[in-house]
Amino acid sequence: DLYNESGIEFTYQVIKSGYRPIPNLHLFNDKGDHVFVSAESTKNISGEPGIYKTIMWLPRHLLNNGRYIAGIAASTMVPEKIHYFERGALEFDVIENMNKRQTDYRGSIPGVIRPDLKWETHMIG
Repeated sequence: DLYNESGIEFTYQVIKSGYRPIPNLHLFNDKGDHVFVSAESTKNISGEPGIYKTIMWLPRHLLNNGRYIAGIAASTMVPEKIHYFERGALEFDVIENMNKRQTDYRGSIPGVIRPDLKWETHMIG
């Protein structure tokens, strides 16, 4: 299973029709660097008035150890408009369980992300 059971969830309300606000998340590290921005697919958003809950799932082993600040937003693409943005909506720390790693190295690794990527090595000679 690529995804764990944790994600970032928020609830928002569409008050009037005519817009299709897309929930999106901006993740920053503790130095203020943008780690990434991710948005829900526009095909999953109806834009009808109502209350919506959205969850953005993070793949396991994506983030390196450290503190992160999540900014949540709702934006429309046509017309391009930011309806809501709260830069410091959530702060959290990542502390990786190194026993789950598929490598013998247990030290610190530089970088913002720490993906556990698939590798293949074959003897060719």
